Amino acid sequence: ERDGYGKVSVVHAVPGLKVDVYANGRLLLEDFRPGQTAGPLRVPADTYRLKVTRPNKSKAVLARRATLERGADASIVAYLGQSGTPKLGVFANNIGPVRSGRARLTVRHVAAAPKVDVALRRHGEESRVVVSGLANGGEATGKLEAGRTGATVFVAGTKTRAIGPAPLRLRSQKHVFVYA
Repeated sequence: ERDGYGKVSVVHAVPGLKVDVYANGRLLLEDFRPGQTAGPLRVPADTYRLKVTRPNKSKAVLARRATLERGADASIVAYLGQSGTPKLGVFANNIGPVRSGRARLTVRHVAAAPKVDVALRRHGEESRVVVSGLANGGEATGKLEAGRTGATVFVAGTKTRAIGPAPLRLRSQKHVFVYA
């Protein structure tokens, strides 16, 4: 975006909490439900006061300031911290080019859980860990061979499965964002 704008996606990952989302005092999303994603929304580059409230209420459940630079692509994520307390995270989205036959995978840890390892398994192959020790509120990005795979999330350093295996399609020259 060369004209003073950027892109923002909003992700709601707090179970059981329907909300309204405000930016600089203006209603951005109404009755936003867990599991929903909005965007990418084209918004002016600026510093924003973000506020998340219960529907039709004024008291903030979550609040944060965030700056969106011109041409930036970002995700704002409401999620549970490791202790189960709601948090509001801002992540920069790396949307640069990816060569043919490869895909970019970003995994974001937004669950009320300890550190995790993420393993991928393609048909007929052994599972291999692609992310180790990812902490709550953190992310990891890498370029991988495009294709279908199964993703499994383990408690870090163990064989204790937390999620999966879940099917994952990595498309050539695309970026896939996974929220665990």
